[in-house]
Amino acid sequence: EVSANVLRTSSSYSSFRGLYMRYSKGSFRIRGNTLTGIKAGNGILIENSQGLQGADGLIANNFIQVGAGSNYSRGLYLYYCSLIKTYFNSVHQTSTRSDAIAFGSYQGSSIRLLNNLFANSGGGLTMDWQTGGINVSNFNNLYTSGAQLVKTEAKTYENLEGWRSEAGYDLNSFSILPPFTSPGDLHMVSSALNGAATPVPEVKMYIDGQARDPQRPDIGADEFFPIVKNDAGVAEILSPNRQTPFG
Repeated sequence: EVSANVLRTSSSYSSFRGLYMRYSKGSFRIRGNTLTGIKAGNGILIENSQGLQGADGLIANNFIQVGAGSNYSRGLYLYYCSLIKTYFNSVHQTSTRSDAIAFGSYQGSSIRLLNNLFANSGGGLTMDWQTGGINVSNFNNLYTSGAQLVKTEAKTYENLEGWRSEAGYDLNSFSILPPFTSPGDLHMVSSALNGAATPVPEVKMYIDGQARDPQRPDIGADEFFPIVKNDAGVAEILSPNRQTPFG
């Protein structure tokens, strides 16, 4: 298990790997890690790794922010991977390169994407699947500031509506600009995504240790508490009970 690590870097290395795992088999766990400030390369890169039937690998509750350098940039990337559950991650791609992506999968199988927040504020793709083997993708927030949202080996989809209607994925997902605290701090300051995820038994906590709502958890790694507007008013004055003259 790789969990609860914090990496904040200002390295200008063009092929940086915040977290790199290769040739892993079985029910591995990558949970609760914070990786920010990565200028280029990969936030989390998993290669040639496979879970087992009934004991999938799990990538969950991670904060990943990448993108500022001149080289390629990928937030979370799976390369020749299978039987992996990717749940409740918050990924922010900030590179302005056209090939920069928040999430990608190449030559995979049996990959499940649920309750993730994948955002590209630099204008590139949110997701790039090249024979990616995704069998479930739903209850995510998929956002780009650019003109193309998802790319597969067959077609590029400009928006969530086309991705839903033509590919049949993400029927309960959103495409909303996430209000992060800052580009590198992926805690949310407000959100229409509150309570919009679907519960999964493998992930019961948020990245900061709070328990997830068992029926209506939040999308992404961070728990969001909506601000309750002050709508209090005076219904009745019980004391003092005597009339007070004015003027």
